[in-house]
Amino acid sequence: EVRLPKRDISIRKQGVVLISGADTPNGRAVADYLEHTAESKLVLIEGGAGLSDGEASNSSAQPQALQIASDRMSFRADITDLEQIQQVVQLATDHFGEITAVVHAEDPRGTGMLQLKTKETIASILDRKVKGALVLAEALADRTLDFFLLFNSTVAATGGFGQSDNCAAGTFLDAFASARPDAYSINWGIWQWDDWQEQQLAGVAELHQQLRAARETFGMTVEEGMEALSRALTYRLPQTVVSTQDFHQVLLASKSFTAAGFLQALEESRQAALANADQAADYVAPRSDLESVIAGFWSELFGVKQPSVHADFFDLGGNSLVAIQLVTRMRKQFGMEFPINTIFESPTIESLAQMVEANQLGQEKLDALDELLKQIEGMSGDELLAKMLEEETK
Repeated sequence: EVRLPKRDISIRKQGVVLISGADTPNGRAVADYLEHTAESKLVLIEGGAGLSDGEASNSSAQPQALQIASDRMSFRADITDLEQIQQVVQLATDHFGEITAVVHAEDPRGTGMLQLKTKETIASILDRKVKGALVLAEALADRTLDFFLLFNSTVAATGGFGQSDNCAAGTFLDAFASARPDAYSINWGIWQWDDWQEQQLAGVAELHQQLRAARETFGMTVEEGMEALSRALTYRLPQTVVSTQDFHQVLLASKSFTAAGFLQALEESRQAALANADQAADYVAPRSDLESVIAGFWSELFGVKQPSVHADFFDLGGNSLVAIQLVTRMRKQFGMEFPINTIFESPTIESLAQMVEANQLGQEKLDALDELLKQIEGMSGDELLAKMLEEETK
């Protein structure tokens, strides 16, 4: 452990700094800090990976200029698209002059058991951090930078249940920094404002309370974080851990947080939630065969004789293990693909039934259209015209 005493900051005055993830809390904080302490000209990139479903499929999508002023330029662009980022760099260079520094502050968060993750969900986390760093490096390959700063997390070192993609991305950023003389990775500890992990464990009362207590006790304020940032930029170490706690103790504590212990806490929380579920005053019985089938799954998994169609999966103590079993049953019963996030988007029997029904209806329409196209392919021009006239007179 090395403490970094305060000394005069060594950031170029009025340099041109490109910040990715500028729409994240950390991105906004570092932008304000550089603007006020070093009068930096800012090139801000928002938007993560992929602009929209339509734009993502268009390989010629252009970065969207959101603001152009004397001291800052803001763009909405895909950080994983080299061509778009090269265009941003060129526009910024034409406006401000050469870019002198980079802050890569993309901050996507992944969660959940590795067995439930798909290539797509993992890529949504890794791409913005990993590909984003590589794209920025390539787009600025011919520039000499004062610093290439990587916003990282202590998760890269501590790991954690459900943190595989976050850990992998963080480990890459640390390795990237060690491979470049101008790159520096900052592994941030707990922020006072960041209740993300608590939200993920809202259904596990004990762990939720522990995380909240830790954040309120040890969480950094933005002001403390920016003071740490100034020292990290002054000393320019390849990797800096910023923690309000003894980090050796944090590492030891992380090793004691085992998957078995976590799963035990999940089961205890589930049992507590089920204690009075059968006596719920707001019980609503299934109103269709579809709801009855899904209610049967819930009854098996939760041990509730009559689950209400309005009961929330997580309020009943639902967790990753139960979600795996429910998704498996749904896939087998309905012959449909059920991503694990289906449970988060449709956490009641009623909403799951609606989702299945909409999917089935959509498939029926596709089947009908496919059949119609087959019929049309076998018709002559006269037969097709007669068919159209017949349909119009109905």
